[in-house]
Amino acid sequence: MKRPLVIVLVLIAVAGAGFGLYWLAQTGQLPDFLARPATPVEQMAAADARPITAPSSIVAEGIVLPARYAALSMDATGKVVALPVAEGEQVAAGDVIARLESDAEVIYVAQAQAAVDQARAALERLVNGYSEEELAAAQAGVDAAAANLAILTQGAHPDDIAAAQAAVAAAQGAYALVAAGADDQALIAAQADMANAQAVLTQAQRAYDKVASESDIGARPESALLEQASNNFAAAQARYNDLAAGAEPGALAQAAAEVQQASAMLARLQSGATEAEIAAAAAEVRRAQAQYDLFAAGTRPEDIASAQAELNRVETELMQAQLALSKRELTAPFAGQLASLDLRLGQAISPSAPIAQLADISTWLVETTDLTEISIVDVAVGDTVQVEIDALPDVELQGTVTNIKPFGVNVLGDITYKVTVRLGTSDPRLRWNMTAAVTITP
Repeated sequence: MKRPLVIVLVLIAVAGAGFGLYWLAQTGQLPDFLARPATPVEQMAAADARPITAPSSIVAEGIVLPARYAALSMDATGKVVALPVAEGEQVAAGDVIARLESDAEVIYVAQAQAAVDQARAALERLVNGYSEEELAAAQAGVDAAAANLAILTQGAHPDDIAAAQAAVAAAQGAYALVAAGADDQALIAAQADMANAQAVLTQAQRAYDKVASESDIGARPESALLEQASNNFAAAQARYNDLAAGAEPGALAQAAAEVQQASAMLARLQSGATEAEIAAAAAEVRRAQAQYDLFAAGTRPEDIASAQAELNRVETELMQAQLALSKRELTAPFAGQLASLDLRLGQAISPSAPIAQLADISTWLVETTDLTEISIVDVAVGDTVQVEIDALPDVELQGTVTNIKPFGVNVLGDITYKVTVRLGTSDPRLRWNMTAAVTITP
């Protein structure tokens, strides 16, 4: 760039002119119009006589930037499990750039969604009121409770007592039969069955022994007949042993329990209900009636308000769970090129650390912070700019000043201002942060 050399030459010329005027003044050779103050009329005449000159072009250094760019980071800590986009690829707004492990967050969202569905169903039920079927069921509950109270209050019917007495007699007869065990006739019959089975088994064994040496003995009918005869004898012997052993303790105990249960039922019917049982039955009638009255009256406004508040609460929890899940993904805030991606699969990342650079390179800008307060006064938004890229000496691009930052920054003693130039022409070889020379025509 030639700007520093130009500044040095201007400073030398100004210094020389000042020194010459100072020497003329000291030697008394300063012209009268410089030696004395000018009158107002002379000042006005001198001002009218000065030629009006347009400021010359202003040259500054700058860097090439995308029209829109952002450093991307995540608000969560975790391990990278997916990188759907590679560095240098184009992405659309909302595309997932990186994804962290999120099994727990997915479960939380599902649980919160289930709670919302349940709360919404409860609210809709209250708003819609109770159905005719629900009212009928509530009335049936009242009728059943009233009938039970009437039975307990009036005492047992004679037919019920007679049926209970018959049940006791039947249970006692069953107990006696089990306790007596098998009679002599049953034992004789069982013993005869066992003897017959033994005879058949002996005959089958003899037939089997005759062909036992045959190679296909397993497939011969004698083998099947012997096995069948053995099974029949074992069954007949088991039946005889059971009858001879008498009643089993378990069967006898079961029969005794049935006698006791039938006797207790008969005693209950004969003695009638206690005061406590009648009071409990009356309380059940009142509860069932209150339930029916509640259904018949419809839903109270405060119940609907409470259900609505519960729905709002679980919906808030669902939004929190969805927000936590969304933080497990890094998405593109706008369409552009993924200029850099400092991630790899399996890497554990920390929140807020920049991990990617996204740039919209459909339009390029050039920013310069090289204009001092002396130069900036001659620059305005809309001024024409010629841009030369240092890496592309054969390319000259056109642009326009689109923004001048009002606030100046002190840089090594100079107050400088940032100026943004939007390029009207482009080149496919342009890259982010390339250096450029801008020539602004005021």
